[in-house]
Amino acid sequence: LKCNDSNNISINIEDLPSKYIIESKNILDYLKKASIEQFVAGIDVKRMIYMSLDELFYVEKGAGEYKENYEYGTVPLISATTMNNGITAYVSAKPLFKAGTITVERIKGTAFVQLKDYVTVPDDINVLVPKKEMSLEVLYYCCFLIRRESWQYSYGRKVTPTRLKQMQLLMPINKDGEVEYATLEIYMRQHYGWNKISEFFNS
Repeated sequence: LKCNDSNNISINIEDLPSKYIIESKNILDYLKKASIEQFVAGIDVKRMIYMSLDELFYVEKGAGEYKENYEYGTVPLISATTMNNGITAYVSAKPLFKAGTITVERIKGTAFVQLKDYVTVPDDINVLVPKKEMSLEVLYYCCFLIRRESWQYSYGRKVTPTRLKQMQLLMPINKDGEVEYATLEIYMRQHYGWNKISEFFNS
């Protein structure tokens, strides 16, 4: 087992005691096979291009009241938090946004796919509404890409609607230049825990 200054870890089989070599080679063979099987229906990077977020989503400002202005209820209130899918309370209110959209808080750029109809606090939340119908799988893929860009944002450099619209998302396309949503769906369904997310959304 080796660690370098970049915290990368590798295993050199030849350095292991002889009694472990056969078992280790079997493990590596298994991992290689498992990797091929897992991503055989994955994404061909040669067919991927960068698209601006504005091509895929409408960017809307969050709308609602602050927590102290609500009574307790059953509608999720989304605020600028990095935890609990952005939900800070459940309130008595008429939902202003539909499930199947993405919320992005402006301070750290944390993105969440919302699984139930909801309201937000009046500021610090951007809501992404798909321009074309998107499955849950595609929404989570886009959400993952947005979260990867969150390192750029802070109190001093918030996520404005303009910055969101200009964000580049890597998407697979077909020969006609259209996004291959079916490819993304197959890819996302391979990930651990996907069935639980799907069950909750459809409950």
